[in-house]
Amino acid sequence: LKMINPGKDKIIALDKVIDAVGLKDGMTISFHHALRNGDLVMQKVIAAISKKGIKNLTLSASSLSLVQDALLPYFENETIIAIDTSGARGKLGKYIQSNKLKRPAVFRTHGGRARAIETGELHIDVAFIAAPTCDKYGNGVQGKSACGSLGYAMPDSEYADYVVAVTDGLSTKPLEYVSIPQTRVDYIVEIDNIGDPAGISTGSIRT
Repeated sequence: LKMINPGKDKIIALDKVIDAVGLKDGMTISFHHALRNGDLVMQKVIAAISKKGIKNLTLSASSLSLVQDALLPYFENETIIAIDTSGARGKLGKYIQSNKLKRPAVFRTHGGRARAIETGELHIDVAFIAAPTCDKYGNGVQGKSACGSLGYAMPDSEYADYVVAVTDGLSTKPLEYVSIPQTRVDYIVEIDNIGDPAGISTGSIRT
């Protein structure tokens, strides 16, 4: 369980949270894909990690959409050298198929990913969870970038060594409706935009 002492809070800047969680070469970071092609959190977090000079990471994402083609430079400079996911598309998918990763890519069903996290087969050092809204303790689910259920991220929030909620909807009041509770969140990072919810209904989710 995660907690804070009276008079403290969990809010921290993106560049500082990377140091706070002790992220180092060779670790595993995770993200959920509920925003699909509207997601911006992966790009912003991995860009900040790359600026720190951290290398040889494994990217565990519940899935990778076309928007994640923007991550290719971080594969090429070896910030990321391995993938554990349920799907990859576009240029990033072709990069994986071309055998350019240092380690074989692992593809799992969504349920298989949750099982692997629970059993410890897939160990996550730091989970970065896109949260449409979040109070200062770490509760939250709704907001301007609402993406529906955060079910994909629930195993990550329960078993990762550190959990970072990344939000563009920081609330000064405790929230009543909670998806991932404060007891699973170590830090909160506020950014200007976690993504465009209009991108949800793309790719495998189409109207």
